[in-house]
Amino acid sequence: MKNLYIHGSFMNDNYGDYLLFERVYNICNKFSDDYYVYSSDVSSFYDNFMSFNRKSKKEAIDEADVIVLAGGGYFGEPPKMKLLWNIRFLIKHALPIYKATRRKVPVCVVGLGVGPLSLYVSRLITKFIFNNAEIVCVRDQESKEFLLSCGVDRDILCFPDIMMGATKKELLGNIDYSDINSTGKIVVHLTTKCDSKTDNMFKVISDVKKIANEYGEKLVIVTDQARESQRKRAEHIREILEDSSIPIYYYNSPYELSNIISKSKMVITDKLHVGIIATRFSIPVISVAAHTKTLRFYKQIGREYCSVLLNNVKDNTVFNMYKKVISTPVLIDNFVSDSDNSMVMLEKFLTNNK
Repeated sequence: MKNLYIHGSFMNDNYGDYLLFERVYNICNKFSDDYYVYSSDVSSFYDNFMSFNRKSKKEAIDEADVIVLAGGGYFGEPPKMKLLWNIRFLIKHALPIYKATRRKVPVCVVGLGVGPLSLYVSRLITKFIFNNAEIVCVRDQESKEFLLSCGVDRDILCFPDIMMGATKKELLGNIDYSDINSTGKIVVHLTTKCDSKTDNMFKVISDVKKIANEYGEKLVIVTDQARESQRKRAEHIREILEDSSIPIYYYNSPYELSNIISKSKMVITDKLHVGIIATRFSIPVISVAAHTKTLRFYKQIGREYCSVLLNNVKDNTVFNMYKKVISTPVLIDNFVSDSDNSMVMLEKFLTNNK
């Protein structure tokens, strides 16, 4: 039996990262007669919802016979603190995978977002990893173009984010959440700090308030991590909205959050996967993107008008987006089938490397 290591960014209880891990782990675990499947640096939060094997990062890399780089954006730097991010990226992701690639461990990249990377050594190691991977599936055209610009010279497949191919049963789980009261409401999911009235996030929240008042929309506030800072931000949003009756759902379960999203009328979010899951349920999204990777998704599905960089927000930006977004049907069938091609390639990789 071979050792199969699933690598990703799973150290936090983040909603999107959990969904990515679960989907890839379940596919890999279908081959449990051939592989001992494990991961490393996985949040203990995940233990509440699934069973899986762990190893230390050193053991995970040194003992791996096969590696799957699971989806996520951990090969792309944020707009701020780029040097610090690149140092962490090299330590946590690039150098360990480089080490395994040097000893000819087969690697499959599935559903990854790549770039930007401003540090030369980060681009150089990324080039080596991707040139030597057996299969590379990225989640958007910009990732493919970035890899080509780094000197990656091989076939690069491009399919939508792997969560677009998830079934509704996978996302909603087996627990009855019929008591959730988000039906017909706008889900407000905004995680960026809002310290003053001059912040762009304050303009976003003010527009949400204006939408609620002028169009009679009901709101529900959600978080996508179980950390105290998010609880406080959710409560601060409700204070700015000046309506203590607005319910807040604090993140306890990825399936509960998926259920809340699935029953809603619209989602307003500054994160990628809350918006992707809403789109999977054909729920319209206004995306106030904190990261450029988020813009890529809405461009890919032909809904660029649904997304704006938070840094570019002005007064009434979100308010003016509302009418077009809410009235335009979300058509996703082609993207759902295309997304599943990543899972097909993963199963092919696992079959070939038994």
